[in-house]
Amino acid sequence: LLMSSDIFTLLSRTEGFPNVVIEAMAARIPVVATDVGGTSEVVTDGVTGYLVPSEDHLAAAAAVLSLLSFPPRGDCLTNTARALVEQQFSIETMVQRHIEVYDALLSA
Repeated sequence: LLMSSDIFTLLSRTEGFPNVVIEAMAARIPVVATDVGGTSEVVTDGVTGYLVPSEDHLAAAAAVLSLLSFPPRGDCLTNTARALVEQQFSIETMVQRHIEVYDALLSA
C-alpha cells in the first residue's frame, strides 16, 4: 500500500518515534505529519516533509494540497528525506550505534 501512495500522512495526536515515517521517506513518498512526539526528530518542516500542529486539519489539508498542486516540491522533499534515512537510519548506522552503546556500558 505504501508504494502505491502519492503522499503519506501521519496525523497523530500523540506519537513515540514513528518508524512508519522513516519507511515512507525511504520509499520516496512525501510526508505530512503532526508535530508530536518524536516525529520532529526525523521530519524537518519544509526540508524532509511537512510538520503541522496536532489537530490542525486546515494546516494538514494545506500541506497535502501544496504537494498535490506542485509535484516537484514533493520530489525535492523526498530526495532530501531519502538521503537522511540512508545516512542516519541505515542498518549499518543503527548497528554501529548499538555497538557504541554496548561499548560505553562495558567500559563503565
